Amino acid sequence: MSFEDQFKGLQTQKLPIIALVLRRDKQKSLIQMNEKHPEIWIESFKDQLPERMKIYEYIKFLLKWYSAPFSLNEILSAFELDQVQNKKLKELDEDEYFKLRILLCMIQPKPSVMLIEPIYMIETTTINWFMNYLPRFNVSKSITIVVSHVDHALLFTNEVYRLQKDTFKQVIVEQDGVEDNITAENNNIAPLIEEKHNNSQEIIQDKLQIQNVTRISVKVQDKTLFINPEDIDYIEASEGKTNIYVNNESHKADYTLQELEQKLKIYGFYRCHRSFIVNLQKVSEMITWSKNTYSIKLETNDKTFIPLSRTKVKEMNDFFNSEMVQFTEK
Repeated sequence: MSFEDQFKGLQTQKLPIIALVLRRDKQKSLIQMNEKHPEIWIESFKDQLPERMKIYEYIKFLLKWYSAPFSLNEILSAFELDQVQNKKLKELDEDEYFKLRILLCMIQPKPSVMLIEPIYMIETTTINWFMNYLPRFNVSKSITIVVSHVDHALLFTNEVYRLQKDTFKQVIVEQDGVEDNITAENNNIAPLIEEKHNNSQEIIQDKLQIQNVTRISVKVQDKTLFINPEDIDYIEASEGKTNIYVNNESHKADYTLQELEQKLKIYGFYRCHRSFIVNLQKVSEMITWSKNTYSIKLETNDKTFIPLSRTKVKEMNDFFNSEMVQFTEK
């Protein structure tokens, strides 16, 4: 039975909140399988919001559009947005954006909601808010949370399923540890299960040690898009501008190359040249053109060669623990 069929089986069990632990490639398959489902709303936290509207205007629009039985003040208070209600959507930070997307999930009419990596981008205070808000959200919707890590899943539910060899295995929560029916894992998580409703940021900060991730904002005409670091191929500084390349498309960034180097270092990005930063996960070859001329080729585009400074060659070789690929002109 395919993992897609197994997911449908889990849905029919009518569990209040299900969490699925999947690799990113399997997450994409799950999204593709359900993106046209008439009863499932998929929230990947990537879609744009109308930039020129203010927060309160956007909320009023959603409430009217979906005929939601809530007042503006109720929503502003529940989502802790009353102090920033006059802020324009183009100026949102990641946490405010997250809350507005959760609001949309809540009031749209589809009965099932799938949240893809919901806490991947946000601060611990917002994670804490979401942990406490989720039971209210769950009253009217069935919720599936899709994440990459078991510890993230266990923040929200004990009904956690991990995909192994195309089979979903339930993660069993026991008093002295967390294990599934194949291997024990994350034995330090069990004490969190009883504490998770205590509104304690310490649970998140000290025990889970969640690493906050910052989406990178880029300009597209008069709109601002937010890009996940893993989607970036490389970054180039040229003529006083910083451009981010994603799937062979260039976007103007709101940061300097030095700022991006610091932001992205922990995600496997490397300053390979004074004008370039490369995503090491996308590197397929390092090429020697001559004694002092080197390039990097990316797996996403055979025609793109990123310059590699001579002083960086040894570091790159040490990182990949491999030999340089010699270029032979035919």
